[in-house]
Amino acid sequence: MQRMSASRASSKGRQTANARTQTGNRRAQAGKAGAQQVRTQSRNGGRQATAKPLAEPGPPQSAWQRVESLPRTMGWLRFTVWMLSIIGLADASYQVYTHFSGSGLLGCSASTDSCVLVQNSSYAWIFGIPVAVYGAAFFVFMVVICSPWGWRLQQPLVRYARLAAVVIGMIFVLYLIYREVITLGQICEYCTSVHIITFLIFGLIVYDASAPRQVTPAGRQ
Repeated sequence: MQRMSASRASSKGRQTANARTQTGNRRAQAGKAGAQQVRTQSRNGGRQATAKPLAEPGPPQSAWQRVESLPRTMGWLRFTVWMLSIIGLADASYQVYTHFSGSGLLGCSASTDSCVLVQNSSYAWIFGIPVAVYGAAFFVFMVVICSPWGWRLQQPLVRYARLAAVVIGMIFVLYLIYREVITLGQICEYCTSVHIITFLIFGLIVYDASAPRQVTPAGRQ
């Protein structure tokens, strides 16, 4: 009887020890899992804390604000070329209007005025078309190709067309100056204003074409 009691007591002791060992193992595993979860949450929390907030979209710009920002977005040189083209178009269009309407240029109403003499000469027509029409067509093309949309086009053909147009325009201007000064001995103020605008556009576009181009990471020039 004593041996059986001792055997039972020994068996219970082993069971108790095994139970305590299993409980300790469970607690240890639970502790490791909890620590791992805390570390994971800490890392995620740190990432969320360092993440930059998304930029909130600003209020929509008005039409005037978009126009006002053009010199900055286009660059002052290209914006100046565009403005000069618009002014030149207005000047040339006015001369075309007065030519076909017969109203005469403002301030040049006298028959002996230099503007009247130049614009009524045989050199004011080329292939049966008034010179002013060629000037207006040139500036229409320059207004389009030098607009913000035109400057954004990076195809070589567009750049070559812009440069070729202004070179041809400058050669045409030199021819007209020769006819005015050398052949007729007269200077038309309205024509001279168009010549000056064309010369400025020529200089700015040639300078822009010859300047080194920087390629951004996005591949834009």
